[in-house]
Amino acid sequence: MEERYALKITKRNIPFLNLPTTISILLFALICGVRYNVGVDNLSYIQQYTNLQRLGHFARGDFEALFGWTANIFTSLGFHFSIFMGFWAGIQLFFIYYSMRYNKYLLPFIALFIVLGPTFLTWTNILRQTVVICIFTFLIEYIVTRKLWKYVAGILICSCIHKSAIILLPFYFIFQKPLYPKSRLLNISIVIVCTVVGMTPSWIYMMNGLKDILAFVDYEDYANQLEFITENANQAMAWGPARIGLYVLDLLAIWFYPKIKEKYRLDNRFNIYFCAFLFGTFFFNLFANTSHIFLRPIAYFRDFRLIIVPVCLYYLLKERRYILYLSMSILAYFYTLYASSKAFVGGGPGEKAPEVYKFFFLENP
Repeated sequence: MEERYALKITKRNIPFLNLPTTISILLFALICGVRYNVGVDNLSYIQQYTNLQRLGHFARGDFEALFGWTANIFTSLGFHFSIFMGFWAGIQLFFIYYSMRYNKYLLPFIALFIVLGPTFLTWTNILRQTVVICIFTFLIEYIVTRKLWKYVAGILICSCIHKSAIILLPFYFIFQKPLYPKSRLLNISIVIVCTVVGMTPSWIYMMNGLKDILAFVDYEDYANQLEFITENANQAMAWGPARIGLYVLDLLAIWFYPKIKEKYRLDNRFNIYFCAFLFGTFFFNLFANTSHIFLRPIAYFRDFRLIIVPVCLYYLLKERRYILYLSMSILAYFYTLYASSKAFVGGGPGEKAPEVYKFFFLENP
């Protein structure tokens, strides 16, 4: 019989916020706080905050209650926008780290993947939704322990940061028994089929019935343009090095995780993480050539890649499968470097690109 192992568990009496963890969160908050025009929506958030400081209201109307309330507190205290932006970055990293407090062996892999993988630019872009994604990662614990009201309370609080969080409520019941195909070949095949079908999304007109739902979950601008979006949805997502690299990375994670489950006694949280990641990957490739409005909700599930990929890397390193580990590491940790360097190639925008990191105090807003 094949020998089975248990992935090591951090002792529960060890404090979560030890010195290295605290420094890591504060340093990440600092780096994200002093950034300028990093992430497509970064300047918009800065403008909204500075507008609130000058005029006492947001330029775009009110945000969700908790996000707007927090902004009002920070402006009333005279805090610079960098402190406000850094605060939310700290919240993001705190909840990811806290979710892994009993699996701290994963934190070095997760931290590196956040900074060098696609996560950093995602977190600096769709700020409010990614804060909810990070909190949702923690709330998975309440699904496993069957604490319905704590989960509901957590999601309702999240909906005060971004309304779309409300769509996560039914997943308390859906994820009680995370079901997904057990065959690795079948899962890989489904990803490929979704990719092929998604290349010519002529079926997208069926999404017109979602207009009211989109408006309710704070995608109102997209909802008002939904018919136009679906009529012009054949917007091909380029298969450049970035997309190909992440596509292969996802396939490798889907291939390796079932073996990890067989050999290591991962707790039930990881089954939910993988189930969410798997179906997020399916639907991302199905809707990849349509519009961001359809990809935004899918991010709640596909972004569990942030945990699944580090689990696979840890497994490969532990098993001394160094060639596979190195190959997967290159795919996992090349995205930020590639996106930043690409901005300077072929007459690109250079340092003005939202993929290139910049300090606010070196810019002329």
